[in-house]
Amino acid sequence: MGRPQQDYYAILGVAKDATPKEITTAFRKLALQYHPDVNPSDEAKERMPLLNEAYGVLGDAEQREKYDTGLHLPSAMSATTTTMVVYRTGASIGVTRKLDVYLDGVRLGRIPAG
Repeated sequence: MGRPQQDYYAILGVAKDATPKEITTAFRKLALQYHPDVNPSDEAKERMPLLNEAYGVLGDAEQREKYDTGLHLPSAMSATTTTMVVYRTGASIGVTRKLDVYLDGVRLGRIPAG
Protein backbone atom coordinates (compact mmCIF):
# COMPACT_ATOMS: atom_id res chain seq x y z
CA MET A 1 0.00 0.00 0.00
CA GLY A 2 1.18 3.51 -0.74
CA ARG A 3 1.03 6.52 1.49
CA PRO A 4 -2.03 8.76 1.42
CA GLN A 5 -1.93 11.71 -0.96
CA GLN A 6 -0.32 14.80 0.59
CA ASP A 7 -2.00 18.21 0.87
CA TYR A 8 0.44 20.11 -1.32
CA TYR A 9 -1.15 23.47 -0.50
CA ALA A 10 -0.51 22.90 3.21
CA ILE A 11 3.06 21.77 2.56
CA LEU A 12 3.80 25.04 0.74
CA GLY A 13 1.67 27.09 3.15
CA VAL A 14 -0.53 28.65 0.47
CA ALA A 15 -4.28 28.88 -0.08
CA LYS A 16 -6.02 26.68 -2.66
CA ASP A 17 -6.72 29.77 -4.77
CA ALA A 18 -3.07 30.94 -4.72
CA THR A 19 -1.68 32.40 -7.91
CA PRO A 20 1.24 30.72 -9.68
CA LYS A 21 3.48 33.56 -8.49
CA GLU A 22 2.41 33.02 -4.84
CA ILE A 23 3.15 29.30 -5.16
CA THR A 24 6.60 29.96 -6.61
CA THR A 25 7.39 32.55 -3.94
CA ALA A 26 6.32 30.21 -1.14
CA PHE A 27 8.38 27.35 -2.58
CA ARG A 28 11.51 29.48 -2.96
CA LYS A 29 11.20 30.81 0.58
CA LEU A 30 10.84 27.31 2.04
CA ALA A 31 13.56 25.88 -0.22
CA LEU A 32 16.00 28.49 1.10
CA GLN A 33 15.05 27.49 4.64
CA TYR A 34 15.18 23.69 4.18
CA HIS A 35 17.75 23.14 1.41
CA PRO A 36 20.39 20.61 2.59
CA ASP A 37 23.24 22.98 1.70
CA VAL A 38 21.83 25.52 4.17
CA ASN A 39 20.12 23.32 6.74
CA PRO A 40 21.72 19.93 7.53
CA SER A 41 19.01 18.93 10.05
CA ASP A 42 16.93 15.75 9.79
CA GLU A 43 13.78 17.86 9.47
CA ALA A 44 15.22 19.52 6.36
CA LYS A 45 16.09 16.12 4.86
CA GLU A 46 12.47 15.05 5.31
CA ARG A 47 10.85 18.32 4.23
CA MET A 48 12.81 19.14 1.08
CA PRO A 49 11.56 16.15 -0.98
CA LEU A 50 7.98 17.01 0.03
CA LEU A 51 8.50 20.62 -0.99
CA ASN A 52 9.89 19.53 -4.37
CA GLU A 53 6.97 17.14 -4.91
CA ALA A 54 4.39 19.78 -3.94
CA TYR A 55 5.95 22.42 -6.17
CA GLY A 56 6.32 19.93 -9.01
CA VAL A 57 2.55 19.49 -9.01
CA LEU A 58 1.28 22.94 -8.04
CA GLY A 59 3.89 24.78 -10.12
CA ASP A 60 2.68 23.12 -13.34
CA ALA A 61 -0.77 24.30 -14.49
CA GLU A 62 -1.77 20.95 -16.01
CA GLN A 63 -0.61 18.91 -12.99
CA ARG A 64 -2.28 21.36 -10.62
CA GLU A 65 -5.60 21.02 -12.45
CA LYS A 66 -5.38 17.21 -12.21
CA TYR A 67 -4.49 17.46 -8.52
CA ASP A 68 -7.39 19.84 -7.82
CA THR A 69 -9.86 17.52 -9.54
CA GLY A 70 -8.51 14.48 -7.70
CA LEU A 71 -6.91 12.85 -10.73
CA HIS A 72 -3.28 13.35 -9.71
CA LEU A 73 -1.40 10.19 -8.84
CA PRO A 74 1.38 10.84 -6.33
CA SER A 75 4.79 9.26 -6.85
CA ALA A 76 3.78 6.52 -4.39
CA MET A 77 0.29 5.30 -5.28
CA SER A 78 -2.36 6.14 -2.72
CA ALA A 79 -4.41 3.43 -1.03
CA THR A 80 -7.46 4.15 -3.21
CA THR A 81 -8.93 1.69 -5.67
CA THR A 82 -7.85 2.23 -9.25
CA THR A 83 -9.15 0.71 -12.45
CA MET A 84 -7.07 0.21 -15.57
CA VAL A 85 -8.81 -0.36 -18.89
CA VAL A 86 -7.09 -1.12 -22.19
CA TYR A 87 -9.02 -0.65 -25.46
CA ARG A 88 -7.97 -2.07 -28.82
CA THR A 89 -7.83 0.31 -31.75
CA GLY A 90 -7.05 -0.72 -35.30
CA ALA A 91 -7.83 -0.55 -38.97
CA SER A 92 -10.24 -3.49 -38.99
CA ILE A 93 -11.78 -6.10 -36.75
CA GLY A 94 -9.19 -8.54 -35.51
CA VAL A 95 -6.24 -6.33 -36.41
CA THR A 96 -4.85 -4.51 -33.40
CA ARG A 97 -2.43 -1.69 -34.09
CA LYS A 98 -2.44 0.28 -30.83
CA LEU A 99 -3.81 0.01 -27.31
CA ASP A 100 -5.39 3.02 -25.56
CA VAL A 101 -4.71 2.90 -21.82
CA TYR A 102 -7.12 4.48 -19.32
CA LEU A 103 -6.69 4.69 -15.55
CA ASP A 104 -9.79 5.67 -13.58
CA GLY A 105 -11.33 7.17 -16.71
CA VAL A 106 -8.29 9.28 -17.61
CA ARG A 107 -6.52 8.42 -20.86
CA LEU A 108 -2.86 7.85 -20.06
CA GLY A 109 -1.82 7.29 -23.63
CA ARG A 110 -1.51 4.84 -26.47
CA ILE A 111 0.96 1.96 -26.68
CA PRO A 112 1.90 -0.21 -29.64
CA ALA A 113 0.44 -3.69 -29.66
CA GLY A 114 2.29 -6.87 -30.47
